[in-house]
Amino acid sequence: MPIEIRVGPPTITISQGRTFMVTTQKGGIQASTNQGVYALDTRFISFYRLYINRTPLSVINSSQLSFYAARFHLTNPSIETEGGSIAAQTLRVTLNRLVSEGIHEDIEVANYSGKKVAFLLEIAIRSDFADLFEVKSKHIIQRGKQNTHWDVQGRSLRTSYDHKDFHRAFTYHITSDARPGYANGRLFFEIELEPNQHWYSCGDMILEHGQQIKCPTPNSCHQQQRATKAEGATPTSGQQPRSDFDERQARWQARCTAMTASNHTIARMYQQAIEDMGALRIYDMDVSDEAWIPAAGVPWFVTLFGRDSLTVSYQNMAVSAGFAGGALRRLSEYQATERDDWREAQPGKIMEEKEKAQALKQQAADLKRAFNERFWMEKEGCFAFGLDPDKKLITSIASNAGQCLWSGIADPDKAERTAKRLLQTDMWSGWGIRTLSSHNGAYDPFAYQRGSVWPQDNGIIAAGFKRYGLVNEANQVIRAIFDATERFDAYRPPEVFAGVERDGDLDFPILYPAGANIPQAWATGSIFHMIRTILGLCADAPHQRRYVYPTLPEWLPDIELHHLRVGPCSLSIRFWREGANSRWEVQETQADKGTAQQDYIQVKEE
Repeated sequence: MPIEIRVGPPTITISQGRTFMVTTQKGGIQASTNQGVYALDTRFISFYRLYINRTPLSVINSSQLSFYAARFHLTNPSIETEGGSIAAQTLRVTLNRLVSEGIHEDIEVANYSGKKVAFLLEIAIRSDFADLFEVKSKHIIQRGKQNTHWDVQGRSLRTSYDHKDFHRAFTYHITSDARPGYANGRLFFEIELEPNQHWYSCGDMILEHGQQIKCPTPNSCHQQQRATKAEGATPTSGQQPRSDFDERQARWQARCTAMTASNHTIARMYQQAIEDMGALRIYDMDVSDEAWIPAAGVPWFVTLFGRDSLTVSYQNMAVSAGFAGGALRRLSEYQATERDDWREAQPGKIMEEKEKAQALKQQAADLKRAFNERFWMEKEGCFAFGLDPDKKLITSIASNAGQCLWSGIADPDKAERTAKRLLQTDMWSGWGIRTLSSHNGAYDPFAYQRGSVWPQDNGIIAAGFKRYGLVNEANQVIRAIFDATERFDAYRPPEVFAGVERDGDLDFPILYPAGANIPQAWATGSIFHMIRTILGLCADAPHQRRYVYPTLPEWLPDIELHHLRVGPCSLSIRFWREGANSRWEVQETQADKGTAQQDYIQVKEE
């Protein structure tokens, strides 16, 4: 039996809305790293560590429980105390964290030493209030003044940062009955435990962003919610939602197109993508319960990105069309109304007159002809990367050429040759198509865009291949990305990974060394997009049509989609292979109440 390989970063990230926390697997935050507690583009905690009598703890194991909750099991090395030594691995320290607007954490200590012990449990916390992109660039400049105050009666440690009209503050508030102290930059608890006795404390991390104060939700406390073994996770079927966040996530999943398949890896990948897309939801930007937008990615892009939001909306059309409504509404609110070169802003242009349609078609035809004449490289059998300031071809071979096929701008003969060129060994890593040829002098498989592999890029390219009838080539690309995703922790494709060549079936993809967003919206959405490409799904709701063109590969012999939404109807469709051919049948059609028979959606093969 082959060994199951799982590749992931040595960190644990939990998030909800615009608040997230990146820690080590011990639950700590190391100084001079990208780890921390972040909200609204500010890092509120830059260092965190637990100690017993000034001795750091060791991790036993740890894990996410859901996108917004994590648990860490820690233990002690051998420790000398005033009352004698405490043998190694005889104290258990369990740390539970849950992110909402703020962060709540619970600390539980158990004594298994067989004797009474007394010690200090210490929490060291520091804040730098650095801008998110200062952290990422590793160029942090302190401009304001910081002040730390310990409120003995309120049992709260508050650190503030002020610079002109810029104000941030972080408060750690003890919410249990435990009586803490504060000295030498650390909170501490004096603990005495009999054999097998447990001690417990919990605290709220409160984040001040200007006048906005982000506090944990009232029901975040683990001790109050110990009833289920899935504590902290999104409720399973039949389990009551714990919070409004859980209820929204449950409603989101219930509305999504469900998928089943005999290939359980692909089915698990799809379900994880559903969960992660919901986890990226920016709650304070909801247009409605159905129309909302995801953050671009965790941890570095927990905000609205125009390009990303539109791409993700497109990827999600067969799963939940509400993304498009949310993205279009929110992006229109940020549409520029005047030119501003500093912000690279120009007035938005929206076509309203239908009579322009024919002129636009002619312009598109002219553009296509000019593009194929000007950008084609006959010797390379591929489209050029671009034109330089002198309008000469930039002859670099890059994955961008594959996206031309998705757009339909390529002539058919050039499309086929471009696909073959992108699948040659200098572009094909075995895990997908690289962003840049390995023959290029600037090639670096660990660079962000100079030889790495992007799942969303490959999803678009695969769709382009199929558009021109290159079915085997499309399935080859999709299989490679799915193979890589199968090897990543929790079946989560990262934003980007290294373009190092695959070395056989037992190999695994290499993570992007500078740290990629996991989950990331359009990497997650690429799973939906590639399934849609294999099935050839295309909706035409105004004409009451859902088109399909399934080309199932051998490794994916069947798929069933349930409550696939088109216009007023919800469809269940089964797809399967018979020999080398793909078949399909509509199993069920349900329509909204009051839908006329002529408005029912018909499924046709394209």
